[in-house]
Amino acid sequence: QGRSQNGRSDCAHEKGFCSLNQESAVGIPKVYGAEIPARGLTLLEGLYPIVEESLKADDGRGSLTATFLLSMAMPMIILPFERFDLKHDRAREIVIDREAVSVFRRAMKLNMSDVDWIHCGNWAYYKTEHKKPRIFLVPNGLPEFVEVALNEQAAIDAKNELTLGDVAECFRHSLAHGNVAYLDEYGRTSYDGPASYLAFVCDLRRGAGSQILRLSLADFHRFLIVWGRWLQGFVN
Repeated sequence: QGRSQNGRSDCAHEKGFCSLNQESAVGIPKVYGAEIPARGLTLLEGLYPIVEESLKADDGRGSLTATFLLSMAMPMIILPFERFDLKHDRAREIVIDREAVSVFRRAMKLNMSDVDWIHCGNWAYYKTEHKKPRIFLVPNGLPEFVEVALNEQAAIDAKNELTLGDVAECFRHSLAHGNVAYLDEYGRTSYDGPASYLAFVCDLRRGAGSQILRLSLADFHRFLIVWGRWLQGFVN
């Protein structure tokens, strides 16, 4: 077997598994937590205009932009959080790229008001009391008292108390558990027209309550773009 310039054999095992250099050449990622979101960004930027203009829901109630954004959000948000968060046994990418993991973990501690590459002015955040039952979206959607609370100025101000890690964890949890609500232009649960907002519902860390982060579709689209570009910087 030949050897590459870095001294690795061309095949890692007798069965012919390729080395890291060959894997990169055929498109297999090395640092999943950064490379998969970066590839997701390429898909998002390239395909979103097509989805917005050309693809409509079968029931005729608008485009598939919300569905597309959520589909792209899953690998772009869940993967880096799982791979780079050292609290999980499976988050071993620190062995491959210690610097990327360290940068990611430091950023998760930043207050949202200090993260200048994310514009979250119109985001809204609300959490229930710890002793309240958790919120489940099935079968009735987002409770009315939460919809009302998210439309108040206090909810818009409350998101400034969150860290980037709080936001990423809320997205991750709600996406992984399917606890995302489509809301209409008034921020209400509705089944008669296109979605204008997404509400991400996740459990509180302690206690039985829930927390809800609400963004417009446009704001969530912008978040995924800047999030993907930030993680793309770990690759380049």
